[in-house]
Amino acid sequence: MSLEDVYHLREAIFRARISPMQSSERDSSKARRKGAVLLAVLSPIGLGLAFHSTVIKCACRPLTEEDIAAHRASRARSALEHGRARHAEGHASELGFPNIQNGYYLTPKIFSGAGLSDPKSGRSSEETLADLALLGVTSIVSVDGSRPEVDEARRQGMRYVHLPVGYDTISPERIREFAAVVDRSDGPVYFHCHHGRHRGPVAAALAARATDGWNADRVRSWLSRAGTAFRYTGLIEAALEARVPKRTEWQTVPTDLPEVASVPPLAEAMAKLEDHMENLEALSQNDFRPIASHPDIEAAQEALQVEELLREIPRSGSRSLDTSKSVKFATKLRKLLSTQDLTKSAREAKSALSSLRIECSSCHKRERGAKRAKYRQ
Repeated sequence: MSLEDVYHLREAIFRARISPMQSSERDSSKARRKGAVLLAVLSPIGLGLAFHSTVIKCACRPLTEEDIAAHRASRARSALEHGRARHAEGHASELGFPNIQNGYYLTPKIFSGAGLSDPKSGRSSEETLADLALLGVTSIVSVDGSRPEVDEARRQGMRYVHLPVGYDTISPERIREFAAVVDRSDGPVYFHCHHGRHRGPVAAALAARATDGWNADRVRSWLSRAGTAFRYTGLIEAALEARVPKRTEWQTVPTDLPEVASVPPLAEAMAKLEDHMENLEALSQNDFRPIASHPDIEAAQEALQVEELLREIPRSGSRSLDTSKSVKFATKLRKLLSTQDLTKSAREAKSALSSLRIECSSCHKRERGAKRAKYRQ
């Protein structure tokens, strides 16, 4: 039985014990039964271990805050050890923390993942930052257009750097800045975009090319692992073909990179639009009624914000963008969600939301195509 098997077995036992606590299920005998079953099923020697006095004692006593803290610290050590081993083999590895969505270990100084909070899953920035702190992260780089949660990061002793990028390409200056942040950081740097699948992984790959010597094959393997869509040809070309800056080049980058960057009006509007759409999709899972993790988010207000942003976007820097179809779907959605009885309108509202998302994606794709054509000229 390998050390990794032991770790996963211990993880299964711990989850069997901690899950009832978190769901207010306090029956200790049920927790013991779960632990015993998992021990027997998950390992050939599990049944024997179930009768070991130390394991029985551990499984029976109530969990304390110290137990949970010790488990999380142990989990962080295991993630870092596994990451270092996989890095030596030329691969990225999952961080394995639920609060760090799409979280990966690329190099000892480069991690990648999604934004810090997610209303859909109820994941909060405080929880994500706490896990990043356990992993030793000292700097966070956001390549998203949304305003970074600078104050929350400071409370955890982390520095935020805001270096937003688009989907069309990444400038040489930005690549030098990515490399400089990694080179100057005392600990790992966490790169993130919104979902942790496209811009964030590409930024992390460019930093790894500059500071860790990654080649094109390793970048391609990483982007496939991260789920990066290869239809974003501008991003892919940058990740694979952009010139890697020399150390002397990134050493000239200013040390006072912005915590909150000035974002073009269109990019800022698109980031806000994505946030409100995410909220609506989270609410749709509960038939548009408020969700426990964010009771302050109301469906009708979110739909109104989406409608207004779609009207405003053509005035925010790209008059060629035609959002008229999207506005119609958003208006319909807002009216459906403004009714007194959401039970009757929920199904139709979900259909309107789906149509709105499809139209937004089509519009986004047309705009990316126009930008790529302009860039290549």
